[in-house]
Order: sequence, then C-alpha cells, then structure tokens
Amino acid sequence: MIFCISHSHDFYTIDIVSKRLESIGKSVYRFNSDCFNDSINFEYTLNNLQELTLELKDNLTRLSAQNIEAVWYRKLWDIKIPEDFDKEYIRPFITTYQTMRQIFF
Repeated sequence: MIFCISHSHDFYTIDIVSKRLESIGKSVYRFNSDCFNDSINFEYTLNNLQELTLELKDNLTRLSAQNIEAVWYRKLWDIKIPEDFDKEYIRPFITTYQTMRQIFF
C-alpha cells in the first residue's frame, strides 16, 4: 500500500500519481490531512510485548501502518474546525489533532 498524503481540495496531481501507481499494481490510500478530525479515525495500541499497532479508519477502509510500504507526501494541511465549534475548545482540539498526527507519522 502506498500512503498518499494530500488534502481534500487537491484534484489534479494526486489523481495522476494515484492512477500511475495503480497502473503498476500498487494499491493507494489517499490521506486527506484536512479531514483527520471528522471523517478519519486514528487508533493506536501498545501490547504487553511493547509492540505498537497503528490504524486509520474511514467510512470505507481500515488501514494498518504495518501495511504501508511507501509514502508519497504531496501536501499536509491543517484540519477543518467545524463552524459551530465552541471557541474555548479550539486550542485543545488542535493540540489533540497535532498529537495524533505526530504519533501516526
């Protein structure tokens, strides 16, 4: 699996790269970094043997970090903050997102 990092408003370059990778038999997962807060879930566990498991889940896919063989880094965007989000919680929300992103990467 090739993990392609982009954003939800990138339609040209990421599509060309994804099509080319798929044409040579590679599976591709498009990671829209701006959607990490609401449509992509992140889980990590550490078992008794100190082995770390990292997974991303969206509506269609459950992706384990162990299955990623390469990363194509196009663009990393900040998350979208919901318009109705209480202003008091914006800073903790962003901090949590940045921590989750750092753990996964």
